[in-house]
Amino acid sequence: MIPKIYKLKLRKEVDFFHNCERYYSRYFQIFYRHSNNNQNTKAVVVVPKKTVKLRVNRTKIKRQIYGLSLPLLRKSRGLDMVFVINKKIITAKKQELINDLTDVFSS
Repeated sequence: MIPKIYKLKLRKEVDFFHNCERYYSRYFQIFYRHSNNNQNTKAVVVVPKKTVKLRVNRTKIKRQIYGLSLPLLRKSRGLDMVFVINKKIITAKKQELINDLTDVFSS
């Protein structure tokens, strides 16, 4: 899993989705904004129940995304990010996800 310092507590954030920018990727939609204090980049992964029915599979996808994005989160500073997962991620390969995540963090 991901350490607490990199986890965004989305329930405590008021109007996060109204005050952020959007980035569309092949496998997810990313909502991000610059953090008020210039600390570590924080992220949260949201897998809608409508997209992936079983809880076990939702948790598996979350762990994959957290695991792949942790090295990238350590390198970047001062962002709050929300990854909303697409249905296409079910058939995605690990290398495709890595390439997609590096594209997200590079732009």
